[in-house]
Amino acid sequence: MGKRLHVLKDLDVGGIQTVLLDRLKHCSDETIVCLGEGDLQDEFASLGATFITKRFPYLDLRVVWKLRRFCIKNKISEVHAHHTSEGLSVWLATLATNIKYLQYFHVHPAVSNFQDNLVLKFLAKRCTRGVAPTNAQRSVLASYGYDVRKIGVEFNKVNLIRLRPKRDSLRVRMGIPKEARLLVSIGNFYNATRDQFSIVQSLPIIFRKNPDVHMVFFGGHTNRYTPHSESYERCKTFIEESGIGDRVHFFGALSDAPQYLSQCDVFVYATLGDTFGMAVVEALISGVPVVVNDHPVMREVTGGLVPMYATGAYGELASVVNDLLENPKAYPSAKIKEWAKQFQWM
Repeated sequence: MGKRLHVLKDLDVGGIQTVLLDRLKHCSDETIVCLGEGDLQDEFASLGATFITKRFPYLDLRVVWKLRRFCIKNKISEVHAHHTSEGLSVWLATLATNIKYLQYFHVHPAVSNFQDNLVLKFLAKRCTRGVAPTNAQRSVLASYGYDVRKIGVEFNKVNLIRLRPKRDSLRVRMGIPKEARLLVSIGNFYNATRDQFSIVQSLPIIFRKNPDVHMVFFGGHTNRYTPHSESYERCKTFIEESGIGDRVHFFGALSDAPQYLSQCDVFVYATLGDTFGMAVVEALISGVPVVVNDHPVMREVTGGLVPMYATGAYGELASVVNDLLENPKAYPSAKIKEWAKQFQWM
């Protein structure tokens, strides 16, 4: 059997990029072709990535030709495409060959534009096999008119090396008192599937009851596709108007943020349309108590074992967090760590 090839459009810090880094470090028979740049370029290069520059944002026939030559020369047996534009290129590059083409459906259809949804529906019928990261995402695809007969479900997995605790103190690094308890959330603000504003709205209630608690947000505010984040600005405005700016800390995008999870007291997450929730799974594995909203994907990846609150109900979120801070031993850590083993590369 030949090698498996992944094709990825950019190398910005994000969930898909993290999944692939973990996978490439674990699977010696897999490699990657990168069609763009980003903050993770050096890390992908260290794993033997090949770089092909795209001249056109959607479809570049020169890239199709180079991919085809790469696959034949390197005896590639499967090519995995992770976005719409890569999918078109991979489908064309593997036509009239024995090379299998796998299309991933990482993105919620509500976030994709009309063109991307149209192309992905086309590719769902023509790929050798489709992959959704959760059963919930597969159901969503079906509800948006995708033909899901070829689409199976494969959970993303985490490389445990990436979760090794940091030696340096997050509290010292952020100028937070050593005795402070920390809430943490990981997720880019420019991603329309996130709901950090509900978390921010809950903070005045949490802070009133717990004067020693601080909140840390890890996540980028902008990227090459979204130069301005209304979500981030909305959160910052609320924090300033509420007078809690000295207890809320924004760290920005940090690829090794999960290594600080073990130093935190509660991990909080809010989603409107995640299709997996890598940061949530990392928190489950690390052992930090997790609080999520009752979104179908969150119920699936947590097994319904963690405290949940109704989506958008920031008062309920505050109550759940306060209860957990008051009685952390009520959190079923052992059962959750056992559940999370299915998401780990062994």
